Amino acid sequence: MHWTILATGFLHVVSSASVPPSLEIHVKDVTAPNIVNVHVENANTVTQDIVFTYGKCDLVSFDEIHDTIAKISGGGRRSDAAHAYIHSTRAKHSNLHLKCNTRVDKIIIENGRAVGVATVPAKPLDGVDPPRRIFRARKQSIISGGTLSSPLILQRSGVGDPEKLQRAGVKPLVNLPGVGRNFQDHLLTFSVYRAKPDTDTFDDFVRGEPKIQKKVFQEWNQKGTGPLATNGIDARVKIKPTPQELNEMKKWPTPEFNSGWESYFKNKPDKSAMHYSVIVGWFGDHMLMPPGEFFTMFHFLQYPFSRGSTHIQSSDPYAVPDFDAGFMNDKRDMAPMAWGYIKSRETARRMGAYAGEVTGMHPHFAFDSPARTRDLDLETTKAYAGPNHITAGIQYGSWSEALGPGKQPSASTLSSNRHEARETLHYNKHDIENF
Repeated sequence: MHWTILATGFLHVVSSASVPPSLEIHVKDVTAPNIVNVHVENANTVTQDIVFTYGKCDLVSFDEIHDTIAKISGGGRRSDAAHAYIHSTRAKHSNLHLKCNTRVDKIIIENGRAVGVATVPAKPLDGVDPPRRIFRARKQSIISGGTLSSPLILQRSGVGDPEKLQRAGVKPLVNLPGVGRNFQDHLLTFSVYRAKPDTDTFDDFVRGEPKIQKKVFQEWNQKGTGPLATNGIDARVKIKPTPQELNEMKKWPTPEFNSGWESYFKNKPDKSAMHYSVIVGWFGDHMLMPPGEFFTMFHFLQYPFSRGSTHIQSSDPYAVPDFDAGFMNDKRDMAPMAWGYIKSRETARRMGAYAGEVTGMHPHFAFDSPARTRDLDLETTKAYAGPNHITAGIQYGSWSEALGPGKQPSASTLSSNRHEARETLHYNKHDIENF
């Protein structure tokens, strides 16, 4: 048989190294919501930092810790469809044909059956009527165009909401109004934190420091290891709110999450509400950031209620669709997003690398709020500057209020890491409104 396949989503999955004894934590209840995943094989200091921090008994209890399933091969390359499926299959079989630089225009439907596809070049080459090729199936047609393209292909083929299809100039063949609806994506925010000068991050590499880039590229080319063998996100946490936190959310300006909790999360112990991870640096535009080292907390809803849509506006396969991302269009999503920021921030504040917040990358709380963000303290500023820097810390004085040091922890059999202890921040109604 001869097949024409548009392949997406094939991944070669490998397990990372086992969690070493220093990271083992007693599993209290495997059905409980708080889970910490860590990819230990490439674990850097920031990754280890967040795991040790979560082991502190003053933050939050958690119920399981295990290593992450990695999608990176032993050679340090992220898995993709080409390497995990196409190349290996074509090396052994002659009946897999790949058509590159090609876009599927529509499915050919005859007598109610999908018998093939019509394709056009990936980019318009010949005016308004691009050359089309027909690929007919002997047995079966499989359309896999991804989250955004699959519904557009179906709609151009006449499958979808008849009213929307007619407005786009397409003859309806199959009445299926759900095509193009219920787009769902991560509702995600980033909060960036200052890291102490000795913290191992990606920042110098992405800023283009010649010596750092040469070292990193050389290690990856020769060994397939180092920073380029990971995406910098090697530890992640999945959490659910406690009963006390749920009651507190009811008092917030957006109490609608309570109905979502009751209808979806309450009786599903395997469904965590929020996910947050630590990134070893800042992967955004460093031209908009101050100098120094950073780490980033990003958090997103695991199962958002917000939904978007995508619909064709014409039969032209190159036309821009009517796309609505649906970002935060359901009020039930607001409270857990604010709560997720709060939880990830409390984790960040207790990490050994923590040296303050990049205030422009956080909500703007009132000046007199305990939740107000604070930049580098004077001690860390001078540590970055070195002994010969003349102007370091010149802005600190009686008119400014820098980040204060945390309390030194006492020795404990429950926590061997010697991070500073910090009091939990308290957020009032106006703080949540600012978020």
